Amino acid sequence: MRAPDELRALVEQGLADLTPTASLDGLSEAMRYALAGGGKRIRPVLCLATAEAAGGRAEDALPAAVALELVHTFSLVHDDLPAMDDDAERRGRPSAHVVFGEGPALLAGDALLAEAVRLALTYGTTGIARELVE
Repeated sequence: MRAPDELRALVEQGLADLTPTASLDGLSEAMRYALAGGGKRIRPVLCLATAEAAGGRAEDALPAAVALELVHTFSLVHDDLPAMDDDAERRGRPSAHVVFGEGPALLAGDALLAEAVRLALTYGTTGIARELVE
């Protein structure tokens, strides 16, 4: 099993390689901004570590792990919105709605969720997507 830092690097590469669906391209800057906020990436690292512990390959679980991070980031973007907690900062930098405006931040959060489902549906079964949305 790989060390958490190695798995985190795999997640960061998976996020960097993420290419949003063409119809979401106008939101990609706000999406990337929200994802670039950092954090420990504990959810996707746990996903990859679990895959390895179960005898699988972390690389095969990467789409699911990245999807988890996208859902988490979506929840943070929406939580920061003026209609929710109205937080001007997230992890020491301006929240997405402060930088891009409330409407684009809301749509970027929605797009992160849509991309998460799209990634979960890249597997040969709908089970992973079903688990993600439940």
